[in-house]
Amino acid sequence: MRRTPSRSGRRVGFTLIELMVVILIIGILVSLLLPAVQQAREAARREQCKNNLKQIGLAVMNYESQQKMFPPGQVNLLYSGNSSFTQSGLRWVWPFEGTTSQIGFAGGVGSLGGVPAIVQQNGPGAGLQGSSWMLFLLPNIEQGNIYNMWNFNYNVWYNGAIPTVIDMGTGPSQFFPAQTEIPAFYCPTRRRNMAIDRFNNCIRINPNFTGGGNDYGGCGGSGVCFNDNDNRATYDLMAAQLSNNPAISLLPAGIHRGVFSVNSSTRIADVSDGSSNVIMAGEVMRMNGLFQQNFNPLLISSDGWAFGGAATLFSCRFGVNKGVHYDNTGSSHTGGIAQYVFCDGHVQSITQNVNLTVFQNLGNMANGVPIPVFD
Repeated sequence: MRRTPSRSGRRVGFTLIELMVVILIIGILVSLLLPAVQQAREAARREQCKNNLKQIGLAVMNYESQQKMFPPGQVNLLYSGNSSFTQSGLRWVWPFEGTTSQIGFAGGVGSLGGVPAIVQQNGPGAGLQGSSWMLFLLPNIEQGNIYNMWNFNYNVWYNGAIPTVIDMGTGPSQFFPAQTEIPAFYCPTRRRNMAIDRFNNCIRINPNFTGGGNDYGGCGGSGVCFNDNDNRATYDLMAAQLSNNPAISLLPAGIHRGVFSVNSSTRIADVSDGSSNVIMAGEVMRMNGLFQQNFNPLLISSDGWAFGGAATLFSCRFGVNKGVHYDNTGSSHTGGIAQYVFCDGHVQSITQNVNLTVFQNLGNMANGVPIPVFD
């Protein structure tokens, strides 16, 4: 008599080989889908970056409509005592105006070369500035409350280290305007806050600041913006100094001049090369100083949207994503591109393989050189 197999004797579930095959198939599917997911996320982040630049460009144009000029690239009252006011010399700003916490006279010389007798002595950083063009955009990017908290009688250090105290009926609250994280000033591909753990070597107004970073800067042109030998102070040559040496590339040299410079008051009419051909602002590199395991001070970026100078200005002299100097423009996007907003408000991606001469001319607002088609 033939026995019928019992129900309990039947095989239930997968064998080990079958389970391994299923896992292998799932792994292959995930490996195929993951790059597509990553590409979709990067495309979304790149689009958000583009929108940030559009917002910045619109804010600059609104400021120009209100004030009949673009915001000053960097506000400085004092110049370095190491610079010169003679026709044969070179002039640059006092590099510590935004960062000093001294009380009373802080250093530097006046705009005409004389040493000021007194800078207000009623607090650290009093009577000084050192701020950037980005500060003046705040009312036009829905950050008017931060702008209204800013004490223009003091420098950037003061506005980030000394709190503004406001009592809204529930007790006093402290605010530090210069340390405010502003989402529109960050590229989401790189970061969404100052990320001091990844960019711990970047130069800031105060090394203890934990907020207020930026991934965008204003175009200073295609020349040499900063003095590497005097704490990356911004060059601001006098008209007589420029005429004495017409071939010089130190800013604001005429053929190398961009929209933003020290105490600038650029009008839209000054952009004679055409507003659609001149970069207003764009992405800046954020380098942490390491090169082949050695620190190179030229590869350490400055950081801070309120920080006038190397943190918020860039030069087109080297190209895109070159990473050879702290004044470099570039991004963290894939594909070797960076994004820029032009003086007519349009935003465009530019590849790191763009012709260098073409890119340099895109940074100049009035050198009379036509711009060919470029990528």
